[in-house]
Amino acid sequence: MRIHDPGQFTRSRLERLLDRLAGALPQATAASLIEGAMGYCSVTLRFETGHQVLLSVDADLPEVLFEVVRFVTPAEPVRHPFERRSTLGAAYTDKLSGDAAMEILRAYSSLAALPPSIGTLPPASK
Repeated sequence: MRIHDPGQFTRSRLERLLDRLAGALPQATAASLIEGAMGYCSVTLRFETGHQVLLSVDADLPEVLFEVVRFVTPAEPVRHPFERRSTLGAAYTDKLSGDAAMEILRAYSSLAALPPSIGTLPPASK
């Protein structure tokens, strides 16, 4: 009997979307793809403008949809017009097809650059 591995399926979907992203938005840099609990996969994307988001498979329908999450610092807008929802510390858009996720990522890439102190981690202490 073969056991279905949802992680492998969702990982390949996310990798295909990242391949599309590399051709469409070369100014976005992807960190390593992370496999979480129960097959949920995600990757952090950083744009040349300093904006950073988490691209992942949708928590409710990982086999079909994607979501994009931006973690919010106090100095950033709580929510951009193209973001559907916001909570304390995050703004996100979920239930996205691959094409819709690409449109959201294009919107992030076209935002004005963040000041250098926003969106960056402080230097590591020695």
